[in-house]
Amino acid sequence: MAEEIDYKHRLNKMMSEKEAVATFLHDGDLFTVGGFLNNRESDSVFREIARQGQIS
Repeated sequence: MAEEIDYKHRLNKMMSEKEAVATFLHDGDLFTVGGFLNNRESDSVFREIARQGQIS
């Protein structure tokens, strides 16, 4: 008989940029953003960081 696997720990970990910036970005933190060439996928994250006043 096959062992039953508990998948309850695999919750959806997606969150909005607003939540992510507020939760994980703190004063003095350094971070990098990567992407494929110049496809501008990260622009909205930079705008959210500025909106929350995290850029000095």
